Amino acid sequence: MDADANSKRGRFMGKLFGRDRKLSSNAPGNEDLNTFLRGPSDTLSTAHAAPQMLAKLDTSNAKRYPNALDVDAQTPAQLAPQSNMAMRPRARSPRVRDKKGLVVRFVDTFPDVIGNGGDECNVPTIEIGKRKRAQSAPPPIHVTKAAQLQERERERAHSDAQQDDFVPAPIRRQPTSFSVSDASPPAPSPSPSPSPSPELVPPPPHNAHRDIHDISVADIPAVPAGTPKASRFLDQSVVSTDEKRKSFIEINQAKQRQAEGMAFAQAVRRSASASSEHEWEETRQKLLGPMPGTPTDARASAASSVAAESPPEGQPRRPPVDQSPASVYSHNSTSSPAFSQRWPSMRERPKLNESPTKKSMPVPDTLIDDALSIFTARTRHLFELFRLHAETVKPILSCLPDDLARAALWWFLKGRMALEQSIREQPQTPQQKAQIEASRQQAYADLAKAYWLFEEVLPETMGSMSSPVDPEVQDVGQAIMSQLRKLSSSMKRNGFLPPEDAVLPQSIDKSIWVEYPTVSQDITMLLWGSRGGALAQQRSVTGMPLLTALPLGDTAEMFCFGRYFVDVFLMEQGAEGQPLHFPCFISITRFTKQSTLDFCLASQNGSVQFRIQNNKTVGPTWEDVKWRAEKGALEIKLPRGFVLVVKCRPHDFKVLWGMQDFSAKALATLQPRKDEEVVFRSALRSFQYFDANAQSTAFPREPIRDCNVGLFERISKESSPTGQRVHHRGFRLAVVTGPTTKMLSAVNHNYLPQVPVQFGFLRGEQSEPALLLRFEDGNSNGRMVMAFNDEPERLRFHSLLIGTAVEQDEKVFSEVPITSYSIAQNAHFEPIKGFSQFPWSRVRIINEDGEDEIPETVLAEKLKIVVDFKCGTISDRVNVAPGELKIRLSVKDKTSLSIWRQPQQDLTIALSESQVSKQTPDDMRKALQFVNREPSVRRFTFTSQRNLHEFEEALTGFKVLFDGSAAIFAISRRRMVVPIYKKWEATGSRLQVVQSENIIQVLVFFENFHHGESMSFPLKPTDVFESVTRNKLVGVKIDDAKFPLPRMPGDGNESPDDGAFVCLDLPEIPGEHDDITILFESEEERDDLIRCLPAPVKGSRMSKSFGK
Repeated sequence: MDADANSKRGRFMGKLFGRDRKLSSNAPGNEDLNTFLRGPSDTLSTAHAAPQMLAKLDTSNAKRYPNALDVDAQTPAQLAPQSNMAMRPRARSPRVRDKKGLVVRFVDTFPDVIGNGGDECNVPTIEIGKRKRAQSAPPPIHVTKAAQLQERERERAHSDAQQDDFVPAPIRRQPTSFSVSDASPPAPSPSPSPSPSPELVPPPPHNAHRDIHDISVADIPAVPAGTPKASRFLDQSVVSTDEKRKSFIEINQAKQRQAEGMAFAQAVRRSASASSEHEWEETRQKLLGPMPGTPTDARASAASSVAAESPPEGQPRRPPVDQSPASVYSHNSTSSPAFSQRWPSMRERPKLNESPTKKSMPVPDTLIDDALSIFTARTRHLFELFRLHAETVKPILSCLPDDLARAALWWFLKGRMALEQSIREQPQTPQQKAQIEASRQQAYADLAKAYWLFEEVLPETMGSMSSPVDPEVQDVGQAIMSQLRKLSSSMKRNGFLPPEDAVLPQSIDKSIWVEYPTVSQDITMLLWGSRGGALAQQRSVTGMPLLTALPLGDTAEMFCFGRYFVDVFLMEQGAEGQPLHFPCFISITRFTKQSTLDFCLASQNGSVQFRIQNNKTVGPTWEDVKWRAEKGALEIKLPRGFVLVVKCRPHDFKVLWGMQDFSAKALATLQPRKDEEVVFRSALRSFQYFDANAQSTAFPREPIRDCNVGLFERISKESSPTGQRVHHRGFRLAVVTGPTTKMLSAVNHNYLPQVPVQFGFLRGEQSEPALLLRFEDGNSNGRMVMAFNDEPERLRFHSLLIGTAVEQDEKVFSEVPITSYSIAQNAHFEPIKGFSQFPWSRVRIINEDGEDEIPETVLAEKLKIVVDFKCGTISDRVNVAPGELKIRLSVKDKTSLSIWRQPQQDLTIALSESQVSKQTPDDMRKALQFVNREPSVRRFTFTSQRNLHEFEEALTGFKVLFDGSAAIFAISRRRMVVPIYKKWEATGSRLQVVQSENIIQVLVFFENFHHGESMSFPLKPTDVFESVTRNKLVGVKIDDAKFPLPRMPGDGNESPDDGAFVCLDLPEIPGEHDDITILFESEEERDDLIRCLPAPVKGSRMSKSFGK
């Protein structure tokens, strides 16, 4: 009945399409068998050209194999003949199939024994079922890949036998994806067109433990495409070796299938997505139900029990480890108990419905695990391609763990860099968009290589080795997995995960091992940074750690600032045309205990492990590097005439040069420049920088710990007849972030004498002493707060900056209180505004400690006057040449002393910002600017004459022997022609006798004397002194004294104040030889003067005592 119906339907379909379909000559038994095996239909309804953009294929509705169309879903309009087709499609089979949707296959496993006796068994079947369910389910059985591939071969052969006998040119092809929509992984196809695959149907309940989730790709041994292999239980192959004829229509249909299959094969079928995994998990739970007694996976059982060495009945044995390299990867990667202990961070291979990281590194954030699970699921189909390409170079099991870990680092870095680059680029044209998409697909593949090497290959390799796991390799694995989690989470959050359409394997680079030239051990030592030969250095030079040569990011010991892919060429002088090429990564790193940058060159095979740093004893330094901007390369000079050239892209070269240049300049600020001396260095407890410009990025605004600070004194050197002189010209303050801070920042400010130093004393959060400094340097101004380690350190820095520090070779020669201090334009002008408001406290004279000798006061580089007041200090450096230091005593105020100074650039004024008014800094700035341009007068008022004398002696080096006021100071002058004397008499003069060693001088200061304002002359033991009396006045007469006449203000080219001040170290040459009479109102003052004269006085009762 069915046969008649089929023949009628066939004739009807033949008439419908205008041609008779040649009926199959298969026997009825074969047709029933085909129906039972549910062979898929080979009907093609279209012959369209291949899609232009394969990445846009809608594979969500596509079949596993494009030529296995669902003819039941076609409409009659679709089955109608098309005018543009070369042939009409084959009529659908009129056979109505029973049990539609089910699949029957031969299995390659032991039968499941549920009882003994068969039909003669006394135990009812229902009891056997209850007993079966009461027992714990056996561990899931791993179906070997050979059995599945053999089963695929039988199905493919049976399907081909039903369709046609056309066999195109054999092409070996490896499956490129693994989808949960298939019952088993796709088998290799002997033709370019993919073979049909039966649909996935739920397995029977009693075989639920043989779930597809328990079968991983690596559990299935590889079988060369087109090579049949006998099953362990089915010794006869069902593949027919008889060739059959094909009709013209069948031949053309086969060609159409081949062309269409080649087009669709370029787009790899999608892998298990998160949604499909969830659906499959629900289906599996419905079929299997809860199984509380089910043990863990067989791999975990093998890792926890030695019984896994001999599996129980019903469980297939693991393939031996000594298989051929082509198939050795296919055995189960179950590790022995010892291996599980050696590799604690490695996990068992995940099931398809699980996250790949749930068992190795449990992370609280499930979103991160979910993102990595999606990424690996969408790239897992590339793992077999990676294995094939790796095996073409060398067997996987022969690779060392270090090589695998280094390769995993290599591909992760390359993939992450390519992914970031593709995201940053903005395409402008369709061609650019296509290029970026291809680059992104390659980045996904490179990241998948890193995951595959660590999670798939490394456990296999370590499982075949007896040595324990290297902790360094384990650290690399943990770092890669951590970075992959973060990266996949970021990709998911920003929508950059691989698409559900699988990554196209045709256009990506699937290689694992980068090709490098073979070099000798001697050259390898050079490429490792050794300066000697191989025999001398191979014991001392060791390779860099993996995470140091190829850093993934920052670690506790090292900062990583970036990396770039470069081409390294090793050449020898005289043989530049034959360089050795090494693709490498160059990483910019810095250890947390050093301040300088390092450039690390590393290759994938470890032959290049080269570091450029600052230590000559370790290897090449920056002095050996030449930057070739025109070539975009770095040339590194090596020993024995070798040169290493690092070729970079133009943009990468600029970045590398900019980072090194900035680092070198920032660190150079902590070194003294020309005409600078280091006076202070320290590591601050914390440093905070406040720039008035909110847009400034010179330094972070938040507090930074462990910053390095340097204070440098700027000096000016000049040559003079007396030798080289050194003058103070301010300070330079430099602060650079410490080695423990990743981002390098530096600030550099000058504190010149023309600007007052504004400071403040603070306390930090932990009561640490801090100092606030205001800076005004050019266009920048603001404040900075420096927290020091202790109080002495803060005081030391502060005293150096404001010029009040007393060094070890210095001494305070005088420290006396004062009542006022001022700076005026000259002796007769009012003081400059601002000084009168300060509450003055004391004045100190600091000079070099000459031990037993009297220190120099002229040409003294360390002589300075320090004036202290309540809200600041003034440091006046008295580094003067001979004849430049002049003083004047007030006639009326006995405690006042004035000092005349030429324009100077070494006066420092420091103010406490919180204790002065806002106008005070401006007033001090004007005063400093005036002192810098014009001569000025410093006026001191002391509390007593004694304090004044002590200060004067420490400043000038002359001790005051007498200080008083003369009622009359008379000078007798003989006329030129006639013997007539003319006297110059001055009343109310200030008289002072000073002595330095054997030199005694008389200083006279006049007020309202029209012949001059001051004069000084020396006294010698040969001078004649005579006691005189006039009216009620008593005094001393100096016969034929040698003295210069007083000078009038403005004489010659001198300043108006030059005649009002006297110089002690370089007195004027005497030009007069006349008598000088000094009269006092009291005999006590006269007697005090007589006591300090160098010779006895005639007519004085003090002469005898003087002689004694």
